[in-house]
Amino acid sequence: MKQTLTLVAVTAVAFAVQMAIPSITETFLLDSSLVFSEPWRLVTSMFLHGDITHIAYNMFALFLFGSLLERELGRLYVPFYIAAGIVSGIAAVPFYAAALGASGAVYGVMGALAAIKPKLIVFVMGVPMPMIAAAFVWLALDTVGFFSSTGIANAAHIGGLLFGAVVGFAFFRKPEEARRAHAFIDKGSFEEWEKRYMGNKLPATRCMTHRCASSCSWRAL
Repeated sequence: MKQTLTLVAVTAVAFAVQMAIPSITETFLLDSSLVFSEPWRLVTSMFLHGDITHIAYNMFALFLFGSLLERELGRLYVPFYIAAGIVSGIAAVPFYAAALGASGAVYGVMGALAAIKPKLIVFVMGVPMPMIAAAFVWLALDTVGFFSSTGIANAAHIGGLLFGAVVGFAFFRKPEEARRAHAFIDKGSFEEWEKRYMGNKLPATRCMTHRCASSCSWRAL
């Protein structure tokens, strides 16, 4: 969670600087006409936001989903997040004159979680569903939004989501056998351990299912 909180903090500081020095936004947002001469905008733009509602939704989603993905990726989490933001920015360039926001990177996080933990239960518009189903719902909503005048850079969402899903499935998804090996102990081994250390006491275990929701967007200007 430490890396996720750091990303949230850096984004919050960037927003505070935007409020104090408005010209910062124009200098560092993703301007499609300048992206080839000033490619760093693909990175800086993911830390900028249009208003308090914009950053609040994005950081809420990053906190929920990022905290889960961070456990899976470890040290690769932040590089993955930056890469997802860059790819989503590239996806936005052909369709929008300018854009800013963290949601492309956040959608990358969500796509990776859908690949790594497809059965994780989340809420989408108040409806509980597996993460993999939620990813398809988000993809469908952004595909519809892409052909509408929403003021949202839906192409960035789609690019980030697909990037996260592909990278998550190709590099971070554990084989089913490995997941089962971590989750279960064979009966003989358990009984031997129980005799040696617990006598006749049978330990009780409990597991929890994560349930979370998100609402985030990358603004097209």
